[in-house]
Amino acid sequence: MPTDLSDIASRTTPPRLIGTVGAYLFFAGAAATAAILLISPQIVGDTTNHWLLCLAQAVFGAAMLISSRLKQDWLSPLLIFGGILIISAAIALSGDRTEAAVVLGVFYTLPALFAGYFFSRATAGIVVVTTAVAYAAASAAIGIGAEAIAVRSVVIVAAVAGTALAAQIVRGQVDELVGRLDRLARVDPLTALINRRGFDERFRRELERSRRTGEPLAVALGDIDRFKALNDRFGHGAGDEALKEIGRTLLASARRVDTVARLGGEEFAILMPSTGGDAAVGAADRLRERIASVRDPAGAPIRITFGIASLDQEDCIDGASLLLAADRALYSGKARGGDCAIPYEAGMKQGTLSPPIPLAG
Repeated sequence: MPTDLSDIASRTTPPRLIGTVGAYLFFAGAAATAAILLISPQIVGDTTNHWLLCLAQAVFGAAMLISSRLKQDWLSPLLIFGGILIISAAIALSGDRTEAAVVLGVFYTLPALFAGYFFSRATAGIVVVTTAVAYAAASAAIGIGAEAIAVRSVVIVAAVAGTALAAQIVRGQVDELVGRLDRLARVDPLTALINRRGFDERFRRELERSRRTGEPLAVALGDIDRFKALNDRFGHGAGDEALKEIGRTLLASARRVDTVARLGGEEFAILMPSTGGDAAVGAADRLRERIASVRDPAGAPIRITFGIASLDQEDCIDGASLLLAADRALYSGKARGGDCAIPYEAGMKQGTLSPPIPLAG
């Protein structure tokens, strides 16, 4: 795990959220300090300096709230170590007062909570060690004995480390849940293939890679022949079973680098990286033959039609035109009776199947 403090937080966490949470932790610290000063001012001794610290926390939190929009890497480390510094200063200003050193030391759990939730485990460990050193230094500055510092430091470190660890565990559970929901949002529940949204994202990445490397990219759009008749004759349960079996067949027969997706209804798509037009047509035709091994309840083979296009064709200059070309080829194959793999050719008419996935560029 990285220990560089610029490697803050999970990549899935917006910097604005991190800064906002940190700012509100400072507001919480300011409110708690004000409450102590109003309820039991005798605990801290010098109330004037502590009111100034309270104000500093509020101002610091407001500055962080405004600065969170800037998305700067230095904001989050500043939030954490600024918090540790303010708490240590409060302890040092409290004088030799046991209650103040203990009560104010509890505030160290706030930066620990922030670090544990948003930072890597290694960085959270650095925060725990920094807290221990800062607390010991502040305690020594007000003349607390070495033995008392050692005992209190153990208590503070245990509380801070426990808070950071608990936050890490919660963050792990949240990330796992978010990841699971993210996968569900990109997977077709019937066939377990990626859905249209997932295909769109993969398509964008492969387009960028193709532009960067100059390697070809092909896409095959497939539509099951006479699928409505299958549903009407045998029922939608039989249609669902056919879709699941076709999905399994496509996934088992395609290359590992290919992306197989169900776009919706009886439509499938195969994204073929590093594959030119002729090779893509051959691959799609082999997939068509494999799908013929899937049978309907009466034992008849299920057929599919593929339309294929690739970026090495003149009309396919971007993602949108590539999908449109494959859709036109598919429409042409359907018009010829289906059960074929048809490459795109210039002049093919636009299809009437589902509209191509909208992509920019």
